[in-house]
Amino acid sequence: RLQAGSTYTNRGFYFNSDLGSVKATADDLVEKTFVAEIGLELWLPRTIDIYQIAGTNFVVLAASSAQGQSTTCHDPSAILTCSGTSTPQSGHVPFFYMSCGASSTYFGPDPYNFTTPFGARFPGHGDTNNMVRSYVCDGQEISIRPTWKLMGFFNASDLGCSSLST
Repeated sequence: RLQAGSTYTNRGFYFNSDLGSVKATADDLVEKTFVAEIGLELWLPRTIDIYQIAGTNFVVLAASSAQGQSTTCHDPSAILTCSGTSTPQSGHVPFFYMSCGASSTYFGPDPYNFTTPFGARFPGHGDTNNMVRSYVCDGQEISIRPTWKLMGFFNASDLGCSSLST
């Protein structure tokens, strides 16, 4: 049974092939398959700090080493606003920096921020009539796709972290 905070990964393959090539293809993939459970005690987290700079700008910095506990921002106007970690922790949620096109950006815990309204808020999902289309930038050309960068895991109820959500 998978324990809370653990991560389970299972890598396997399905393939189609002519009958004569099945064994050679399968033999090549066998060594690339694996199953693993990674417990919380196996992660080597580092602190991730968010500094607010000049009002609405901010910078996200990670400690320089695994299990590092401190960061340094060299901007004299920087104010430490929020601290989190590089790995999942109890009470922390992933925060993303997202963009859609050249001028739309978002920082916060909602990976569906730019989607067309779907009748719910994250982590909820829409029903079959209101599907979540996370690959759409609502109100923009269909060819424009959002980009996501996982910035770290932060306490969403921390006012310093939530004040940065844009």
